[in-house]
Amino acid sequence: IRFAARWQDPPRYVGLSDHNPGTELLLASYIQRVRELRDELRESDGIDLLVGMELEWTPEGSALSGTGLADLDYILAGYHGMGFSSAEQAEDYFKTVANFQYTDVVAHPDRFLGRVDPLMIDWAGVFNNFASQKVVCEYNLTTPLRAEIFSIAVNQTDVKFVIGSDTHDFRSIGVRRIVEAW
Repeated sequence: IRFAARWQDPPRYVGLSDHNPGTELLLASYIQRVRELRDELRESDGIDLLVGMELEWTPEGSALSGTGLADLDYILAGYHGMGFSSAEQAEDYFKTVANFQYTDVVAHPDRFLGRVDPLMIDWAGVFNNFASQKVVCEYNLTTPLRAEIFSIAVNQTDVKFVIGSDTHDFRSIGVRRIVEAW
């Protein structure tokens, strides 16, 4: 967290978004621990740590839907096992995710699409729906949006982006790429 914040001028913000903990009890424990870290970092380093989570959102919905989700500063909603068989199925999925009351960011939308050719999806419609729901799209520096899809987003829609590193361990942190992207 300190490493990620060192390139920022005050105020300094870092979002921590671990993957879906699986149960409401584990979610509560995660939130409590990150809030403790936030208090420590604010006091010692002037860093505001945002408590987030990458929520696993399957076509059936989320296993977590209780009040714990409301205690997070933000939620990235994404799916790591999509098995879509058509572009329409993927488009319906993105519409459902964007309409979920707790979704703030859609994580890496052009990854994990199963057998669907990403270029067959109506991305303008998907991104316009994100914008109308005030949902942000993740621009993941580990595996960025395909150039053709990013071009649709910036030239044909009003979708907003958040830049993330999708860092799973310290050695792969993409902070320099985030700074360059900004």
